[in-house]
Amino acid sequence: MKKFICALLSVTLLVSGLFCGCGKDNETGSKNKISLLADAKFEHGFDVEKTGVGNDTGGSRTRLDYMGTALEGSYWTIAQHCCNKSLLLGTESKEGDWYVYTDHEEADEVSKTVRVNPQTGSITLNALTSKDYLHPRQGSEGWIHLLIQTGFTGVRELDVMGKLNLKIGFTFNRMDLMMTREEYDVNLHTAQFQLYFVIGTRNTRDESQQMWFGVPFFDYRNTELTSYSGALDAGTNMYISSMGNEDIMDEVASVEKRFDIDVDLKPYLENALKNAQEKGFLANSVIDDLYLVNMNLGWEIPGTFDVGVDIHYFDLIAEIKSEYADEII
Repeated sequence: MKKFICALLSVTLLVSGLFCGCGKDNETGSKNKISLLADAKFEHGFDVEKTGVGNDTGGSRTRLDYMGTALEGSYWTIAQHCCNKSLLLGTESKEGDWYVYTDHEEADEVSKTVRVNPQTGSITLNALTSKDYLHPRQGSEGWIHLLIQTGFTGVRELDVMGKLNLKIGFTFNRMDLMMTREEYDVNLHTAQFQLYFVIGTRNTRDESQQMWFGVPFFDYRNTELTSYSGALDAGTNMYISSMGNEDIMDEVASVEKRFDIDVDLKPYLENALKNAQEKGFLANSVIDDLYLVNMNLGWEIPGTFDVGVDIHYFDLIAEIKSEYADEII
């Protein structure tokens, strides 16, 4: 599932001298709550990765910089693995407070559209894969990704956190199967909107190992809410441990239904570690050995679907334990 995503994002994502390591939670005003995101509103724009297969080597754009108005130094990157069309080659425009980027100059040829409002921290990720896939994906082929990614420095160790709250609001604006029922194979094709973390450990006997921790919001194949799942990812040789969306949602996501989620991830991370250990991973570690390495949020689409999501806000808020508060905040 994750073989196209690096297990470690380059530290160059985090520009020296600009990253404060944390920020007070302005929403709550609590002195012991801090955001773990260096740029929760995307005010610094995005670096853009190449597709890996598309002809984007001649693209002049390597950064979404809001027509030169973005603050310096990107903390986020956009991944567009296995796309034939590239955001490096498309258009840039402004609609009110929104900056809009596409992967093609002709409107009827656009596959990916990224819309960002750096005043509100809202972002739209649309992928019309029917404009990109040359044929229904076969089992040995890669699949289209549209992800936003960032790393973590500063406060990232779970042992200093009493809670790790995920806050996200989103609404799907499109979810269309673009294959015939004869072409669609449930074992090969789906569209997934999800959040993944890479988790490391400070335990010296396990420190060469990492694991994926997943927060699944939507999978086209699932008509009911899901429970915990886990499996080895052969591409990275890391264990993937995903919580169920039954823990954070009251119904399966559908178009135009808004979801606002506020959940403490730390208990689910502890459960994920236990499940990984049952499979022989991180056998010597405890929850307080773990730390956040990096994360990605968005679409993986191993099938021909036209999908879109409006992310109204996204943040990770750590509640720092009282014994560490004076040192960290």
